[in-house]
Amino acid sequence: MASIHDLCDELLEQIFESLFFLERINCKSVCKRWLHLLMTSTKFQKDRHLYLKNCFIESNRPPMSVILNSKYTYEIVTIVNNNREMFYNKFKDLKDFWKFLGQSLVELNVEDIDYSCFELLTEMDNLKKVKYRNFSSLINNLEIMERKGKKLNQIRVLQLGKIDLKILGDNIEIIRKIMPSLQEITSELIFFNEQGTLHQYSPLFMSLNLFIADIHGINEILKQDMLEYTGPNIKLLDFHATEDLNLLKRALETHPKISEIHLACKIVPGGNFTKITKLIISLNKFECLEQLTDLVNLKSMELECKYKGCSFGHSALHLPSLKSLVIKWRECKCQECFHSLTDSFRNLKQLELCHHQGNIDQWVIQLMLRNWKLLEKLKLASMPCDYTLADALPYTESPRPYLKHFHLGSAIQLNVDSFLKLLCICPELRSLSFVFEGIDVKLTQILQIILPQFKKLNFLHIYSNPNSTLLSTIDHQDFISSIQHITEHGKSLRALTLPTVQDINEDSILDLFEHLEQINQFECINIEQIGNKRNFRRVAMNRRQYNEFLLDLSLPGVYFSKK
Repeated sequence: MASIHDLCDELLEQIFESLFFLERINCKSVCKRWLHLLMTSTKFQKDRHLYLKNCFIESNRPPMSVILNSKYTYEIVTIVNNNREMFYNKFKDLKDFWKFLGQSLVELNVEDIDYSCFELLTEMDNLKKVKYRNFSSLINNLEIMERKGKKLNQIRVLQLGKIDLKILGDNIEIIRKIMPSLQEITSELIFFNEQGTLHQYSPLFMSLNLFIADIHGINEILKQDMLEYTGPNIKLLDFHATEDLNLLKRALETHPKISEIHLACKIVPGGNFTKITKLIISLNKFECLEQLTDLVNLKSMELECKYKGCSFGHSALHLPSLKSLVIKWRECKCQECFHSLTDSFRNLKQLELCHHQGNIDQWVIQLMLRNWKLLEKLKLASMPCDYTLADALPYTESPRPYLKHFHLGSAIQLNVDSFLKLLCICPELRSLSFVFEGIDVKLTQILQIILPQFKKLNFLHIYSNPNSTLLSTIDHQDFISSIQHITEHGKSLRALTLPTVQDINEDSILDLFEHLEQINQFECINIEQIGNKRNFRRVAMNRRQYNEFLLDLSLPGVYFSKK
């Protein structure tokens, strides 16, 4: 092989795939074969993106003289024009350029264009996606197109800027009429100012998803977009309700092919809603778990109980389909409630506990770990408590090989025994996260227990608590020693987060990426107390930035940002 020109296409693609996309583009002069691959290979389709910002479009001057005479075409074009008058004064030959783009254009991103250009979209047969930020301009163009009897049959996706929900609802018919093949509408932020739930109302047209929220004042939109919608069959319905599920019943009658419902509500749904697979429910008092008996397909539930007494009732519920459970409660000391809860959902795989008042009694954690033996993921969040994790973990002869993800909030106290016991009970951990606060040993000592004893650990996240009066006491030497230990024993790590001191040694971070081949993301977060203020400092590096650093590229290998 004499030069890079002699490499086969597959090897060239592998080489340039490893680069950041800006660097791939900057390398287009390496050889003609690479430029050909960049502009033709499906692997680099997103790289063929043309950005135009306040530039002249005249056929006899750059950049248009270059683009118009190129044998290669672009599939994605973004036009940024902050001043519409200036934009149109500069785009002299816009129509000719528009026609040239239409030969290959798949996605168009614009702020605002006039109708003479908008009408030419009808000739762009390959155009599938349009991002249009100025909604009023879009509607004006659609109204003109309606009067002229033209349509945009090829467009499948429409993305909008910020827009009020009611304004969208008032204009939804003309969008459907001019874009009859539209499958999805998305928005940066769709908001509704009247009293009700704040949410994103999108997409309206996707055949697999129709997101609906019961907000005061939009019943007309609901009737039009859901109860009278005759487009592709809706298979999944995401529904938000308060105290009335009548609209949901009507939706099921109108769309009998709905096979899955995600419901957020403040009442217990009855037996007519067996298609519910995900339930988010908030109640003042949950009388009995048996109220959920008919939800035979329920897979995920988030249960919030605001009552301070008996929270779950004293009867167990056999619901084998439930795999994920989030429990939020105020204060409950009733042992029968927790026995009925842990006797239910025996196939549970994911559990999150959130206690808003008081602390989670240690016997509750022990009971849950004893009864829910198939747990794969456990997250504990609580108010400050007077026991350590070692006290809360159950004494058991058999480890829990299924438990692979363990997250601890700042409330649970930790010590050396906590991690030793965790190692005995959860030897197969893949991810571990906790807050380094009030621990009376060095961070290095904790890491010496965690690594390499957790042989399959891929994700380790250790945080400082930004709201705590006990700031991290990690000194410079402790941090350096921790990095050295991780470099030697953290061969399986893919992502790592550490609390740190102010003077971060960047050479240590580079050593991590050099010696740990699997690590892809590293982050240090420092909280510094200065008087009454706290400064947050974040240092992060990922594998791509490390590779750029090695290649001595212009982009920084390590970047800093304040939060």
